[in-house]
Amino acid sequence: MINKTTVILFWVSAALLGCNLSNEICSSSDTERLFYNQLSEQVLKLTAQKREDHYDGPMIFGVTKVRELLGLIHFELESIEKIKKDSVNHQSLCTGKLNISVPPPMLNDVNLSRSAQNQLNIIQYAKQLSIYNSINVFSQNVNFSVISTGDGKKPYVEFENTAWVHLLDEIVTAALLKPTLDFKDLKRVEQSQQVAQVAEPIIHQEKPKEPQDKKSEELIDDSIEPEIINEPPKQEPIRPVQSSSPSFDCNNATKPTDVTICAQSNLAILDNQNMSIYKNAKATDPVATKEVWKDSIKYKYACGTDVECIADIYKKSIQRYTCIAKQKSCVNVAPF
Repeated sequence: MINKTTVILFWVSAALLGCNLSNEICSSSDTERLFYNQLSEQVLKLTAQKREDHYDGPMIFGVTKVRELLGLIHFELESIEKIKKDSVNHQSLCTGKLNISVPPPMLNDVNLSRSAQNQLNIIQYAKQLSIYNSINVFSQNVNFSVISTGDGKKPYVEFENTAWVHLLDEIVTAALLKPTLDFKDLKRVEQSQQVAQVAEPIIHQEKPKEPQDKKSEELIDDSIEPEIINEPPKQEPIRPVQSSSPSFDCNNATKPTDVTICAQSNLAILDNQNMSIYKNAKATDPVATKEVWKDSIKYKYACGTDVECIADIYKKSIQRYTCIAKQKSCVNVAPF
């Protein structure tokens, strides 16, 4: 009887030990680190694909910049449990609650950037993905697998959740694009509520009486002027941008061609013109614009530090973007 009891206790203890070891694998610090690395790599891969979708994309969506932003976001797994264990394949299926905290200043920049681009607030976007938010923390229950190699080496984690990957990609993308957006658009978003408050009394103010002299006419013009200022901005025709700074940040310029553009005011002006027309072309036909962009970038950097060569590529690029923006045939445009 004693021997039977001993055997039973032995197997119960072994089962409990196996369960605890499996739970420990799911919730270990190594597992959490591997989980973070796996998710970060998926986000990095998705964000890097946008290099060809934006003007100066390679400079905006650099790997180092994406990693730096992801490093500012805090990842935490809590309430971790083992769902199932596959002893044959050395695999444990785990579940837990993923909490991701975005620094408030970054979250503010993200929402400002998305508003300037007429995109959903990032919290509303998260709700569409069934990811819930409280202030600056986003949460959702997730499943992941921890696989042991069985040879004494550290386990690895398998995690596939497109919702989290897309949310983090949108956060990082918006944060990276904010410095490149038109200052006027950002200012418009920041001051939209203030403008509405200022405009309201002007709209409802009492109309002046019939003007009797020139002074009264000036008063009427003054009363109408704020309404004109507060009208939604209209698209203006393209004009040469008289600026000695190009459209990109020269502090981040490392390639010889970019350094040359920053040093030459005529190239900086051409770069701004090119950027302005590129936006109009992209709004008209993004597919055709992307093809021109890829060719222009390739030939521009092939110029190295040759100022005349860079200027020539810019001029040809501007011609092509103008054709696309105006929906005209570009057959007579000289090749790159």
